[in-house]
Amino acid sequence: MRRSKCEVVLPSVAAAVFAVACSSSSKSSPGGAGPDAAQADSGRGTGIYVTNSGSVSVTVFELGASGNAVPVRTIAGSNTGLATPLGVGVDPLGNVYVANQSMGTVTVYGPTASGNVAPERTITAQGMGAPEGIAIGPSGDLYVSTCPGCATGNGNIGVYHFLSQTSQPDHVLGGDTNVNTGLTAPASIAIDSNQNLIVGNSFGGTIEIFAEGASGDVAPLRTFMPSSLNLQGLAVGMNTIFIADPSTGIQEYPESQTAGDGGSVAPAFTIPGDAFPIHYPAGLAIDTGASPAVLYAVDFSGNTVFVAPTSGSLPDLTVMSVVPIQGPATTLNDPFGVAVFK
Repeated sequence: MRRSKCEVVLPSVAAAVFAVACSSSSKSSPGGAGPDAAQADSGRGTGIYVTNSGSVSVTVFELGASGNAVPVRTIAGSNTGLATPLGVGVDPLGNVYVANQSMGTVTVYGPTASGNVAPERTITAQGMGAPEGIAIGPSGDLYVSTCPGCATGNGNIGVYHFLSQTSQPDHVLGGDTNVNTGLTAPASIAIDSNQNLIVGNSFGGTIEIFAEGASGDVAPLRTFMPSSLNLQGLAVGMNTIFIADPSTGIQEYPESQTAGDGGSVAPAFTIPGDAFPIHYPAGLAIDTGASPAVLYAVDFSGNTVFVAPTSGSLPDLTVMSVVPIQGPATTLNDPFGVAVFK
């Protein structure tokens, strides 16, 4: 859905304003990335990382990229070990972690990996079929959620935890049984400001918050039922839980949501899908180190990454100057996951 005006004011209790940039992919030129952009990387691997489930690749855009931008790097090819890449994360050293749903692995690449390169490490574990969600703690520890019901039906339902630079889990949340955890389809995970683990269960499931280090079949600290019927992505920042739901757009809940009985909770605000315009929101990321903080939303069927500076906190959250990364030069192909490293 294309709008003729540059600003869209969305009615809501949050009185949020969405200013949509006056540009389209058909008019944009390659910008924000190119041969010189890789030199700005300075060997640290900075950039916007996007997994492409269609082309089985990871594309990396320069921070600040917009329009029909050329990736500064692309990881793709038979040596990479990529197989239906969905979740993606970057650790404090710039190493890149990709969840390969159809292979049951997480492949790890160096900060400036490019081309048809072999991973530096391949992480897997017994029962870790259909990995999808990835979250990385401040010390470089890795969380991987598995969602057999999201695709293959193989493996256990759980969240696997790996200490930094290790290839075997030190503990597993759920896994063999989930009588108490309530995990059903944990496609998305994130870490909140208190280092608690937030798990989003797709297909009408709950949002569950577990204490750091939770292991086995234990009950969550709290849980609530969002209005999302098809939760596809989850990010946490600015005291807010952001949920990508293709049926409605992006829902926003206070991070301090206290519902403890699994009851239904309405979002404090919903960014409608046609305001971007976004077709099928999937991966979400938020850079709270930027000022103002920046929200990144992947449009799976629209082959677009939307970049949106934000300010405030719920219930008064403002999102401005939405900029799309979109066009043939981007090589985006059914993008699903997104992560940002600065």
